[in-house]
Amino acid sequence: MNLLETLKNHATPDLIGKAAAILGESEPGVSKAVGGILPTVLGGLLGKSATTGGASELMDMFSSGAYDGNIPDDVSGLLDGATAAADTGGGLPGSLFGDKIAGISNLISSFSGIKGSSVSSLLAMAAPLVMGVVGRQVASQGLGATGLQSLLMSQKDSIAAALPAGIGSMLGLGSLPDMGGQTAGDVGGTAASTRPAATDYVQDENQNSNWWLWLLLLAGLVFGVFYFLRGCNNEPETGAVAVTDTVAATPMDTMTVAEKILSVTGEDLGGMTAKTFADGTEIRIPERGVESRLLAFIEDSSRVVDKTTWFDFDRLLFDTGKATLKFDSSGTEEQLANVVAILKAHPQAGLKIGGYTDNTGDAQANMKLSGDRAKTVMAELMNRGIAANRLAAEGYGDQYAVAGNDTEQGRAKNRRVSLRVTRK
Repeated sequence: MNLLETLKNHATPDLIGKAAAILGESEPGVSKAVGGILPTVLGGLLGKSATTGGASELMDMFSSGAYDGNIPDDVSGLLDGATAAADTGGGLPGSLFGDKIAGISNLISSFSGIKGSSVSSLLAMAAPLVMGVVGRQVASQGLGATGLQSLLMSQKDSIAAALPAGIGSMLGLGSLPDMGGQTAGDVGGTAASTRPAATDYVQDENQNSNWWLWLLLLAGLVFGVFYFLRGCNNEPETGAVAVTDTVAATPMDTMTVAEKILSVTGEDLGGMTAKTFADGTEIRIPERGVESRLLAFIEDSSRVVDKTTWFDFDRLLFDTGKATLKFDSSGTEEQLANVVAILKAHPQAGLKIGGYTDNTGDAQANMKLSGDRAKTVMAELMNRGIAANRLAAEGYGDQYAVAGNDTEQGRAKNRRVSLRVTRK
């Protein structure tokens, strides 16, 4: 069965109307919020069930009789009053999402256009409904912890597809294994590569535009085979030194510009340098990368916060046409972690994340994609400990192009995610 479709059948227009009246919100806003909340709660259950301890905890909750499947038969009872509903399910969202609940509420509020407090009430109302539907399946099928894991994992794709932008990353669903045992990819990203000093940007994954990478790999393979065969037939030269991985072997305090870091578009970001903050945290950042320029702006008291100074991320990678970040790239995780470290070292600083596309395709779809990508990056920063009230996200579609859209190179520069300091 499709758990999400079953849940949607319970979210009738009458139920939405009652909830909207109780919360003082519009029916379309509540309907959209519920449409995001149901897969979010299912995603929370999925994430919790992925560990042995979490699955056992859920089974204890189901076996207690509190979520035996009767709640869905009387779902209107959840709306007898906002307070009663919160009392009924108030503890559930916290147990499923922990300290991520504020960030999740913020994303759904932004997604639906209703107040964060209304989202919290809807979460409290929806959580026992979701538990009841899942509990009914557990009871009817006689499932144990392993069966519960399998049931929820079989719903992973439909859950992920229905989640508001950014929540899948926040819940860590991309790191869960597929049913076939492969690791699932995350939402929206581009391939890791290099990029220019002054214009960092995000580029969609495109095998045709990355032909030179394959050429370099092939050349490296031929070169390696040549020297392997040569080594098998000749004595090493006197004084020869074994070649090692420079990046791995070089301590942070002795790094030089000989280490070249490339952006997602293949341009040179300079060498890696080390930065140590007052709390002892040390990060590695490219000398011309977004982290260096962001840090310089925040720490320079003469530079004034405005609405025109943007810095483009240069090592983030998204899936083509999606808002899923690709964490198997060499720079995505490191760049996000670096920005988080900078924000934690400067707790007074705030950021706005902007998403942009080229002008190819439908303008409305581009606007949505750009906003979803910006929200995904914002969610990742919140997931790593940055408070939601320090961040904002907005999509601008194909507006504010930084290059011409008449060439692939120009379009690649326009497909980007940027950040702007809002306070420091």
